Amino acid sequence: MTQEAATPDVDENSLSHHEPHHSLVTPPSLKTIGIGLAIAAALGWAINAFPLFKFEIPEELMMVNMYSPPAEQERFKIESDKAYWRNGLMHYALIGLAFGIVPPLVGGTVGRGRSLAIGAVLGLIAGLLGFTLALYLRRFCDSGIELPGIGPLEGIISDVMVFGLLGIMVSLPVLAYLFGSGHSETRSKAVALPLGGLLAGLVFPIIGSMIFPTQSTRDIPILHAGMLAIWLAILALFLVLIFRYAGAKK
Repeated sequence: MTQEAATPDVDENSLSHHEPHHSLVTPPSLKTIGIGLAIAAALGWAINAFPLFKFEIPEELMMVNMYSPPAEQERFKIESDKAYWRNGLMHYALIGLAFGIVPPLVGGTVGRGRSLAIGAVLGLIAGLLGFTLALYLRRFCDSGIELPGIGPLEGIISDVMVFGLLGIMVSLPVLAYLFGSGHSETRSKAVALPLGGLLAGLVFPIIGSMIFPTQSTRDIPILHAGMLAIWLAILALFLVLIFRYAGAKK
């Protein structure tokens, strides 16, 4: 009888000790997330501003012009399109990889290897898909279509839509990393990160044009190193701000 009565006491203590185990998971701090995103933005800028490799058209087509035979002009167009697509896909795939790998690498959470693998895959997919969707969106906006109450989808409206989409896509691997942290509050804040990517797309064309008035915000990928730095810096900043204030208690 004595042993049986003591048994529930041991079980209750054991349960009360182990029950809140999930709360012992240490979420990545705001400082750690900010550092990770800053490094990711800097890395994404560096590897694209100073590329080690670029796809080029064949050397024999370098001298093709409007007076060249039609067959050569057609081949030049095909090869130029191929090079453009490959460079664009590589450009945003590298940015996606940077945002998918660096934050979990800096964060140092439990299961870092798994987080890095997931971040790399999602970052690569987000970058490739982001460029493809943004390019088709740009072409759709340039088709002359008009929306009621908005008018033609061109100029800054088109730029905002395109870079808003790109910002959302690049934010997805960061969202996946933070959502997988195992901490409920971090997860609830992470789901708001795409809003930061959207807001970055809204702000970038305005600030970029003010700082570099002679540069275009239409380029996909962004060709000017300064404009690329501005977009990535704004994107990282808005992701940090959204994470900081999303779900903040009044």
